[in-house]
Amino acid sequence: MRVFEILKNFFKSKALGFYFTAAVVALSLVQLTVYVAAFTPVSWESYMHWTVIFFSVLAILSGIGLALFKVTSPWAPAAATLMEFLSFLMFMRFGYMYFSQIFYSGISLSLIFQMYYGYLVSIILYIVIFGLGVAAMSIKQNKPEENTKVETEAITSGGKA
Repeated sequence: MRVFEILKNFFKSKALGFYFTAAVVALSLVQLTVYVAAFTPVSWESYMHWTVIFFSVLAILSGIGLALFKVTSPWAPAAATLMEFLSFLMFMRFGYMYFSQIFYSGISLSLIFQMYYGYLVSIILYIVIFGLGVAAMSIKQNKPEENTKVETEAITSGGKA
């Protein structure tokens, strides 16, 4: 029963920015899963590189690790977004040959949708992650202390003044 109370107080002290950061971490995990699944087959293995995976894992770990503590939680979205940005840079670095082949004659909407799903889905996820990460950086991660304290006192006293 004590664990549920600790979890309840933990989530009660978190503001909207925390949930944006949690979405960044969750989408980073989805992006990592798509990347590994798409580029593991032998025909696509040459486009896969360990640095993309490394920075995605760092994004997930830094997002979770920093968000857990009140003191470090304001830096969680910045750290997770920065690590995903580095992952994106490595993703583009090791996929530039594919992009130069597919877009050799120019970029068109039909060519974009003909891209290999690993590239298309990863790029879409990276864009969503960056948007959520920037939004999370500009929103408070924790509720102010007095509001949390008042809510906790109201709950423990049964709502009586």
